[in-house]
Amino acid sequence: MNTLISPDDTWSLWAVITAWAAVSIWLEQNYKWAAQASGVIISLLGAMLLANLNIIPTDSPVYDTVWSYVVLLAVPIMLFKADIKKIWLASGRTFLAFHISALGTIIGVALGLLIFMKFLPEPHKVAAMITGTYIGGTVNYVAMAAQFNASQNVINAGIVADNFNMTICFFILLTIPSVKFFRSHYKSLFKYEEVLDLNNNKDAEMKAAEYWRRNDISLLDIAKVLAAGLILTALSVKIAEFFNAAQALPKFARDILGSKYLIVTTLTVICVSLFPKFFENAHGSQEIGTLLIYIFFVVIGAPASLKAVLTESPMLFIFCTFAVLINIIVSLILGKLFKLNLEEILIACNATTGGPTTAAAMAISKGWNSLVLPAMLVGVWGYAIGSWCAVLLANFILNFKKDVMQMEFNLSALFIICPLVFLAGVIDAIAGGGGFLSLPAYMFAGFPVHMALGTNKLSSSMGTTLATARYAMDGYIDFKIAASCALCSLIGSQFGTRLALSINEYAFKIIMLIIIPPTAFYVLKDKAFRDDREPFNSYKTLILSMIIAFAVGAYDGFYGPGTGTFLILLLTSAAHLKLTQANGITKVINLASNYAALTVFFLNGKVLIIPGLIAGAFNIAGNYIGSRSFEKGGAKVVRPVMIIVLAIFFVRVLLEVL
Repeated sequence: MNTLISPDDTWSLWAVITAWAAVSIWLEQNYKWAAQASGVIISLLGAMLLANLNIIPTDSPVYDTVWSYVVLLAVPIMLFKADIKKIWLASGRTFLAFHISALGTIIGVALGLLIFMKFLPEPHKVAAMITGTYIGGTVNYVAMAAQFNASQNVINAGIVADNFNMTICFFILLTIPSVKFFRSHYKSLFKYEEVLDLNNNKDAEMKAAEYWRRNDISLLDIAKVLAAGLILTALSVKIAEFFNAAQALPKFARDILGSKYLIVTTLTVICVSLFPKFFENAHGSQEIGTLLIYIFFVVIGAPASLKAVLTESPMLFIFCTFAVLINIIVSLILGKLFKLNLEEILIACNATTGGPTTAAAMAISKGWNSLVLPAMLVGVWGYAIGSWCAVLLANFILNFKKDVMQMEFNLSALFIICPLVFLAGVIDAIAGGGGFLSLPAYMFAGFPVHMALGTNKLSSSMGTTLATARYAMDGYIDFKIAASCALCSLIGSQFGTRLALSINEYAFKIIMLIIIPPTAFYVLKDKAFRDDREPFNSYKTLILSMIIAFAVGAYDGFYGPGTGTFLILLLTSAAHLKLTQANGITKVINLASNYAALTVFFLNGKVLIIPGLIAGAFNIAGNYIGSRSFEKGGAKVVRPVMIIVLAIFFVRVLLEVL
């Protein structure tokens, strides 16, 4: 079909694309109706109209250029403010609330797929895009659309559904603080009577206008932003190509490490955190990155079918609404459990669902001035992790075999699994070693070995996350030591796995039978968990802790059971850490290794989601009770539990040897 502008008229097409992107931005910033519809919707609908009027073509090499280059360049530029250290220090408890909401998004999308999968177009692509945008923002939605090569109709239908859903979501979040139930059951940072309303308060409007004032951008700023963005993009493409060509790696590893969108995200965050001053002074990155995103939305609007978009949007709208409601419910429940303030929870929900700008705008409109900066920072952090979460979830869906999805599990199996997993959570939170109970529970219930391992990792990771967060909030975790130990444990685990392939496992079990009795005898002695040992200097403590983490990590990779128990014992006796500090560091190390293992099981389709989530809820309850018991009982609680764990371990190894 002939169009006014031909597909190969490059300059004219670029002129139309950028001009309409500029018009969309201008309308959004100057008219209330456009702001409510959003510039993104305007750019999409405008491009559709131009294509249907035969002014611009539905296909052109120019559009391919935008897909191949402009989208990828926008990702690092939008991440120039993602300094992990600054976000961690300045966002406070909102940082924890944000990750709870991100978990709510993942749960919402996963459950939504189980319910609506048959009615969704391109389910795994939709899941990736919605997960990306409801943890990060538009840049993640665009990156996932390009990563999984979603069709223009699905992309546009998702954008339409998402924007309509945003209106409902923001209305709910803005209404919750005025509901008496929430005011009476949640702690609050502000008095309700002092809360401002942007619609009725001129002072709030003035604050909003002042916050979103015009920024000064110099020629050098533009040069720095574009140069740094292009360098990071070029390096990321080369790294991704290298991993894609590495046939020695398993396929799931190539799928992850070979993703240029994940590589550019990770590389940018690392560089921004290492050289914060350079990127902080590169003004204009958000403006340039956003313009590139608008150009993309104009391009994807051109070839889309308006009829297809309107047909597919209602189902996607239902799916998006379901995911957001689950996000809010999970955030409110877990936020209450973690004793977070209502305002922190709501800002986190807004930051995941709408991104940093809408979260900050909500804080301003409500008069929550102390939360404006945290809202922006955690929203930017969402850009950094949104694509990773989305890719992992989408790859899990792709690799999840149909026979596994349809596998039926007897209800009676949960009556076996859940009580034991609950008890395992209690033991894990107090002294480690809960895997001695939880893993056999799955196997006894009839799960195949690998499926038992993967599903057990899901439920145990949920509980360990809760326990770790509680220890962190109560000040039991020294993150300077814990971060280094977690890294050493991961390295040691890889070493132990390779060692397991070359050493006779039977001989190793004999060694363990010799070691366990004197270990138990040592635990029974009063000096095993003494808190009055003279501490070493910080350098010696760090080195010893890292050595212990590496050694026990190697054991975990080689064999596994009792890892938490041995970590606590060695960190207190050899590194002279206090019991509370050692227990907190142990939780971080276990959490890192659990997530790494869970990712592998997910990507290989060895996790049953429904029983895993149900058992995970029991594990969370067990960890919660266990961590509370630890707070009250300290070493008095740890010693008897650890003796029981070592006894079970000894009997199990003995039975395996005989």
